[in-house]
Amino acid sequence: MNNSVKFVIKLLMNIIILLGLGNAGELSGQLRKDPRSLGMGGAYTTIARDFFSVGVNPANLGVVRNYIAMQIIQFNFGVSNSSLSLFEYNKFNGADLEKDNKKEELLALIPDEGLSIYFDTSIQPILGNISWNNMAVTTDFYSIGEVTIPKAPFEIIFNGNEVGVDYSLEAGGESLTAAEIGFSNGGLFGGYLMGYTARIIKGIAYFSVDDSDAFLRTDSSKIVGEGEYILKSSKGGLGYSFDIGLLKVSRGGAHFGIALINLLGMINWSDDNERIKYFYTIDNLNLNRVAKKGYAALVTGDNERTPLAGNFSTDLPRLLRIGASTSYKKTLIALDYIQGFSDRLYSSKVGKFSLGMEYYGESRTPVRFGISAGGKEGKEIAVGLGFRLFKFKLDIASSMRGAYNPSNVNGFEFSISIWSALGYRKTKS
Repeated sequence: MNNSVKFVIKLLMNIIILLGLGNAGELSGQLRKDPRSLGMGGAYTTIARDFFSVGVNPANLGVVRNYIAMQIIQFNFGVSNSSLSLFEYNKFNGADLEKDNKKEELLALIPDEGLSIYFDTSIQPILGNISWNNMAVTTDFYSIGEVTIPKAPFEIIFNGNEVGVDYSLEAGGESLTAAEIGFSNGGLFGGYLMGYTARIIKGIAYFSVDDSDAFLRTDSSKIVGEGEYILKSSKGGLGYSFDIGLLKVSRGGAHFGIALINLLGMINWSDDNERIKYFYTIDNLNLNRVAKKGYAALVTGDNERTPLAGNFSTDLPRLLRIGASTSYKKTLIALDYIQGFSDRLYSSKVGKFSLGMEYYGESRTPVRFGISAGGKEGKEIAVGLGFRLFKFKLDIASSMRGAYNPSNVNGFEFSISIWSALGYRKTKS
């Protein structure tokens, strides 16, 4: 294998691993996530409090606290891929792929439908979240998406383009960037805490690959191919979402909860909506024809942009959360089940079980641990810490996705939050 091919292979592997070691999705099972939730593996339905209840279970706002909680700032980032892990990266990086069938072994790791890369990031701005009594006002800015790269380019790079074989170059993807503001309220009704969240969502950008049909074939004397990719995009829209939740606190201190996130939710895209068609043609490419006509005359490509006649809408995936929690001595233990109803963006039809523990002891530094199975992540393990300094609180957490063994993970997520709780006394009515 010559040095240039080795360089391309190594470059591709580095890009995939750097992009893919981590939601996105994340993409994760929900949009709003804080370090305490992440550190407990997502087992958060019954234990989220204050404005952290929003997007998880708004009924928890009914657990009234005698302070005002304010977000200073919060940042989350996650990225992962569908197949390549840290173990494979270390195994194949710098290795001679010509030996011991390593090329075939590496190609076997990439699914026939292609390599998918998921990403998700969110920023909750300074003083963008606040809760008091049983109410909360929240804001969020987030970007989530998925891109699928066809397997064929990897096959051609590793093995060359085999004569008479049609290589599929079909690709896919969807991404969404938006900002939102919401109002949430929780209270006691008939022995149960119940709550809701209503949000207004400003869509900032959206794209999806609606269709793709592309191929490349090498005949005995030439290379031919053609393809087109049809995308739908928008630069703005307006939408809404609505969550409901329920929490029951038993006499023994155990908590049981259920929530429907995005029970109603959609974005109507209306600004600069376009249908974009990218296409290419490879016209009997060989050395003789390149010498006569030039490469540019034989390999052509362009795009056509057509304004869409009207608006279009995208539904926000719905999530069902069911959870329970209790305390044992100085440890909080929580168990959740999360079920999505579609396989797109942050949702998966594969249910997810999460188990989380938080040891708070006598210190001002709670320690958190979480483990989960199912959902988009498959397997996930997480750790987190909390620090308390006067009225300020710093929480951090990270998780590894795809495996419980660190060497086999195919993704990660990181979250950090700084917030404050300011006490007050209620006045008599």
